[in-house]
Amino acid sequence: MQPFNMVIIEGNLLSEPKTKNNSNGKPFVLLKIISNHFYKEDNKWVNDPTIITVHCYGNLKDLTLNSLKKGEKIIVYGKLKFFTTQIESKKLPYFYLLASKIEKFDKGTKVILEETQKIGIQQEKIPA
Repeated sequence: MQPFNMVIIEGNLLSEPKTKNNSNGKPFVLLKIISNHFYKEDNKWVNDPTIITVHCYGNLKDLTLNSLKKGEKIIVYGKLKFFTTQIESKKLPYFYLLASKIEKFDKGTKVILEETQKIGIQQEKIPA
């Protein structure tokens, strides 16, 4: 059986999408999203936020760069990836989400951004 690596996370964009290059010079778009988890502790609501780094390559790179804005609520589907990076003399672990699909909601319409040349941006009306 093939190992299964799929992550789905919902959150808000912390900043505008940024174009970067990986260590091999391949361009990608970097997204930072925050997913807030609220729970009650001693009769007070506590926020336990998680900040996730997302990488978008290929067609999805262009779609996210042109379609997403800081603060928007999105759902990201992808794979968890890991590598180590060297900072000064230390090797540090680096985890990120390699996106394959992103959904956002814009004025009652679900907008789907996908890593396929055929689909691109797909819109679907949300029933009232």
